[in-house]
Amino acid sequence: MIKNTLKSFFAAIAIGSVFLASCGDNDAIAPQGDETASEISHESEKKISDGLDGFDFGGYEYRVFGLWGGDSIEYAVTIDVGIDETDKLINDAIYTRNRKLEERFGISYKAIYRDGFAEVTNYAKKTINSGMDEFDEIMILDREALALATENMLYSINDLPYVNLGNPWWDELASREISIGGNYMFAYGDDNICYFDHIDVIVFNKRMITDYALENPFVLVKGNGWTLEKMFEMGRAATKSLSGADQLTIEDQWGILAGADIFFPDCWMSSGEKLVKKDDKDIPYFAVPGNARLYDVFEHIYGLMYENGKCAFVFPGNTPEIVNKFMNGGALFAGTFLENVHKMRSMEEDFGILPYPKHDPSQDRFYCRCNVAFPYVVPATNANLEMTSVIMEARAAMSKETVVKAYYDISLKTKSARDIESEEMIDLIYSSRTIDLGDTFWFESIRKHYHELFYREQNSFSSTTEKIQPTAEKAIKNVVDKYLNLG
Repeated sequence: MIKNTLKSFFAAIAIGSVFLASCGDNDAIAPQGDETASEISHESEKKISDGLDGFDFGGYEYRVFGLWGGDSIEYAVTIDVGIDETDKLINDAIYTRNRKLEERFGISYKAIYRDGFAEVTNYAKKTINSGMDEFDEIMILDREALALATENMLYSINDLPYVNLGNPWWDELASREISIGGNYMFAYGDDNICYFDHIDVIVFNKRMITDYALENPFVLVKGNGWTLEKMFEMGRAATKSLSGADQLTIEDQWGILAGADIFFPDCWMSSGEKLVKKDDKDIPYFAVPGNARLYDVFEHIYGLMYENGKCAFVFPGNTPEIVNKFMNGGALFAGTFLENVHKMRSMEEDFGILPYPKHDPSQDRFYCRCNVAFPYVVPATNANLEMTSVIMEARAAMSKETVVKAYYDISLKTKSARDIESEEMIDLIYSSRTIDLGDTFWFESIRKHYHELFYREQNSFSSTTEKIQPTAEKAIKNVVDKYLNLG
């Protein structure tokens, strides 16, 4: 189903993050009082024109299949209404958007869920392989979407006549990063807030900054002094045993709390380095072998982590314990992602939001990792690409001034951020986003080997690279060959 996608469409797109541009308008920030979803929606009608008037699909039941997020909004809410009442405004905005889609195009919007990554992938494969037209779209983990694409189970963006990635409600940076050989199997629009929720950040406890007479992190960021070395130095100052025992445990006070699969990749990606890069033909390649700077970054992180006193408690993976302990005042810094920042509104102590620090002050910018995403994809069994492309385009367009406004300007910046500086940091974080295909698409064959080295306190980076290189290069080649020859 893959065709050569419009390789030159990015020439028509303004440089920079279209999502940030949509959120950076001063007129759209800091509403007076509590805005309602209907007020946001009314404002959007004045601003958005997607050129899709005149379509009526006669009451068709439009089916979107995806992952149920349980008690978390980051997955389910982008399809239809979530269940987290702390983000009622986001739910209301999505509900209103979907009902307007129904009214405008004569459809009935239906969300269908499975609980668990594997369940979604397995059921999607089963239905597509059987030829059953059960879903118009599927919302699925990015690396699973890649697998479906390489098995010829998806339509490409180029097969969708009314999806125009040159429009400002499609994220240019993400599309550019996830393309392979100029092919775009999927993209991220302003209707996909889980993509933005999974941008990684550092949060810090303001009281502990004062108690330990530490430098103001906001000043450090603005003055080019916010580096990994500085974060660990401050973390050591705040780490202490609460029981008096020599061996620290999770019950003690820590300088840094994080999950291994979040923290360590963030530390090396904040240097601007990637495990997989792309050549001038948009073809990805394994970029670790021979990369002297990346090896230096690995060694530097390892030294900060395990030499001169341990100040970071790192869990095997992301866990609610990280957020809970930080909210209870148990750590100076915590590494997390923006979805968890929404959950910190009830935290009694004041906290601030920061980008991950630079590797060293010579860097000209920050790099903030997008750790995972769940794109909407179109299964090969879809029988009406015209309708699907109309709904996808219109949904992204309508979300630009409704869902994005509710999420970014109100829920995140106004309700979650506690100060003007954190609001400024959120803007900086969004404008500094980066994606590494070795971290997302090829997590199993590449990234997990490196973050597990850090977690196991092993610094055998060079020998590990030699060991996994054949497998990593084969995995990349298999995908590239299939991407370029399907269709």
